[in-house]
Amino acid sequence: MTTTAMMRDVKIVWNDQTLHGDWVLDNGDLALDNALLSAVLVSLFSDGLAPLEPTALDAQVGLITPQDRRGWWGDALRKTPIGSRLWQLKRSIKANQSSVLLEAKDLCFDALSWLVNEGIVGKIAVETSWKSATTLLIKITLTRPNSNAPDLFQFQYAWEGLV
Repeated sequence: MTTTAMMRDVKIVWNDQTLHGDWVLDNGDLALDNALLSAVLVSLFSDGLAPLEPTALDAQVGLITPQDRRGWWGDALRKTPIGSRLWQLKRSIKANQSSVLLEAKDLCFDALSWLVNEGIVGKIAVETSWKSATTLLIKITLTRPNSNAPDLFQFQYAWEGLV
């Protein structure tokens, strides 16, 4: 397999309004795209398992452990779970805006850390900011080993009912 072939994966298109990703078809076949983008999308926007007990930062933004902790059933067979807990931010309290940004940043970093552990990237940087009253802007910078040119990804995560 060539290096180029290893760098491609199923193309996923992310919809900021519906907060859903979908595979793209190309003449009846799955379209291929940047494998790193696919890995980032799956890592950030698949529902990660909520912990049994909230962390101090979780509690600060009003996150409690829900009855349905979500997650993916296949994680029972994996050493490293897939997904993030960004979905829990839909229940967060925005009264302390900086705490929500810190929580989102931590959740993104945790979800992407496997990329460093597996040697796919050498460095991860996450920035979070408010684009609007209900829209979180997430900027991800990934630097591959032996590369000075980072891969940049930007996503919006919007929801209703954020206090």
